[in-house]
Amino acid sequence: MTDSMNRSVVFGGAGFIGQHIRRAEILAGNWVRVADRNHSPKFPAFQSDLHPPQDNVVGQFPDGHFIEAALEGVDKVYFCLSSTVPSSGNADPIGDVTSNLIGMLQLLKRCVAHQIKHFVFLSSGGTVYGSTENAPAREEDFLNPISSHGIVKAAIERYLAMYAIEHGLSSTILRIANPYGPGLSDRNGQGVINRFLSYTIQGKTISIYGDGSVIRDYLYIDDLTEGIMAATRAPCSGCQIYNLGSGRGQTLLEIVKLLPETTKRKPSVHFEENRKCDLPCSVLNPAKAQKDFGWSTPTSLREGMQRTADWILSRSSAAG
Repeated sequence: MTDSMNRSVVFGGAGFIGQHIRRAEILAGNWVRVADRNHSPKFPAFQSDLHPPQDNVVGQFPDGHFIEAALEGVDKVYFCLSSTVPSSGNADPIGDVTSNLIGMLQLLKRCVAHQIKHFVFLSSGGTVYGSTENAPAREEDFLNPISSHGIVKAAIERYLAMYAIEHGLSSTILRIANPYGPGLSDRNGQGVINRFLSYTIQGKTISIYGDGSVIRDYLYIDDLTEGIMAATRAPCSGCQIYNLGSGRGQTLLEIVKLLPETTKRKPSVHFEENRKCDLPCSVLNPAKAQKDFGWSTPTSLREGMQRTADWILSRSSAAG
């Protein structure tokens, strides 16, 4: 490791988004540390990954020894961890606050002590805005989260703004849409598109909460990764906030209609009662990111779903 080389740590670097960030940083010639519960990626994205992590710190967030080891010798932090999703956060809001919000405050305190130059927080565009009457949502829109998960994410954003003012910790907050693509497992209900594709290929029944009219903004992982990299390459001072989304909404039923074309199989769908934590519509306006660092989302939903289906099928063939 040289003094001129960028040095970063990816909290959650063994997860879906984290492993793509790690790979992009290494391909750019930078040094990366993975800080997670495991050495190996939870959801391996690549059959043959020629760029393994250069360093690993294994532990449980927010254990103090784990944080100290993760921050040693780095100047940039990517934070991709969360112990909850909207449904699990609502089931245990105290646990959500304890593990995610208080844990983050402990991390930020140590970042100041280690003189971290840049903190990149992957927030949730789908939950911090809440119900938006004028979709797609813009960064300056009022935040009205209806889930504990979204409330905690919004609170972390405000603390990052405070730390920028009080301690000079520069941060980039990225409110991301619903990511999908190679590397995301269907385990634990992760990712609508990956789950729908995987279940259709396996002949399993897809469960849809409500009537399928829920609208979401879906973002292919390569486009998201390029957005993250573009945002972190841009000059950063204070606390900057960007949406990373496609700006286009798709209903669950529209996703289902693409399944036969991309999997060559007929899906089986079961409708269940709607959940209170599910917003009727969540779409992000990416105009600010497009203007400030020229980011775009060239991958169409059809193309992204096909690539993802091909990856799932290749994994099935290799396993079989």
